[in-house]
Amino acid sequence: MSKTLSFYITFAVFVTITIAITCITPEFINGFQTSEDGIIEITMMSEEEFIMCPVTLTSDFISMSCIFCAIFAACFVGNFYKDGFCKNVVSHVTNRYYFQASRAVCILVYTAVIVFLATAASLTVSSVVIDNFKFIYMKEFIKYLIGQYGLLCCIGLFSAFLTELTGSKIASITYIILSSSNIVTSIISVLNQKLSDWTSNDIVIEDYFPSLYQSNFIINVPDVSQNNSTLIHAVILSLVFFVIYNVAGAVLISKRDIK
Repeated sequence: MSKTLSFYITFAVFVTITIAITCITPEFINGFQTSEDGIIEITMMSEEEFIMCPVTLTSDFISMSCIFCAIFAACFVGNFYKDGFCKNVVSHVTNRYYFQASRAVCILVYTAVIVFLATAASLTVSSVVIDNFKFIYMKEFIKYLIGQYGLLCCIGLFSAFLTELTGSKIASITYIILSSSNIVTSIISVLNQKLSDWTSNDIVIEDYFPSLYQSNFIINVPDVSQNNSTLIHAVILSLVFFVIYNVAGAVLISKRDIK
């Protein structure tokens, strides 16, 4: 991973954007409004919004970071056949499943760093915005980060697998951008309604795919029981697709000729 240009470029761009957002967000987070007499007023957040501020901001940062995880994974794997270093490594690996595992580890490490930076940025903004900042729901917040980390890892792994399958970086990058767009959200909403009417049950497609569920994974810190069930769902979903993507990727690698 340290020998790939995509790692440094995506990481540098993410850090730059994160720093920029961290600097400008405190100025707008309370919502500046101009009254009828032309005086600028600040609409303060409610107590509940203050409590949820770190979680909400982290959700925004992580939603942005999911695109970078997907782009990194796509570029990292997309250079697989073009990079002489990668081909040299694979040609000396007796069991190519190990190579798939090593790529998965790289994605896990990259995602961990991205989540750490996103969390640090959101807590920094919260400490600036909130006087005497002390986040008392740290336990629930950590649970939220665990769920988001698992989902982001799966999104990165899917991006890697899709790139390997199609031989194109564009396919996986396009997918992750579209999956977070309003167009796809509207289409899925219609499908949810159709499936719910057809099965007479409440069907939510997003609950079954990490790349879709990630944007809906949010906790309400005072509601412990709901948070636990949401976290369990996110973790199980992550583990299931983690296994699927790695097994499928390993099989695909073993069937490819490395020339």
